Amino acid sequence: MPVVYRCRNCGYVLYVFWHVGQDSYGVPTPSEISSRYGGICPRCGHRLGKPSIDDVYVVAGGELVEARLRLLHALLVEQRRPRLAVPMSVRPAEVAANGPA
Repeated sequence: MPVVYRCRNCGYVLYVFWHVGQDSYGVPTPSEISSRYGGICPRCGHRLGKPSIDDVYVVAGGELVEARLRLLHALLVEQRRPRLAVPMSVRPAEVAANGPA
């Protein structure tokens, strides 16, 4: 059963542990996931805290398949989201000297 770590504020998927054997470390703790991101959600900037018992959802049976499909859809949508681009200034002299790209 997958273990999904999300931001409590915006729902951003921080990490997904799909199955045993995914890596040699096993299921990471919430504090390990928080430290990977410096304690701040990369999408909304909200402080990542420790989850309470109300933040834990257990899904089984047919609901597991539906939950996995929703998670995969959310991950695909996030991958298609445009990333922040850093504008670079190009001087006309540089373009003329180097030619068009």
